[in-house]
Amino acid sequence: MQQHVQSVRLSERDAASFLGITQRTLQDWRLNRRGPAYIKLGRRIAYDRTDLEQFLAANRIEPARA
Repeated sequence: MQQHVQSVRLSERDAASFLGITQRTLQDWRLNRRGPAYIKLGRRIAYDRTDLEQFLAANRIEPARA
């Protein structure tokens, strides 16, 4: 039996807050095809929380060890 896990979708404002950036930065990233994946529903933009978490993980930098 297949289980369906419902994803949590965030508004642009909530996604920006989650990432610790401004909405304007998120808009700029989207226009320049940078940043996390997003969903366009008509004129509305939404972000899947899983995509935001993956974006953060992909941009994580480990400091060099001495």
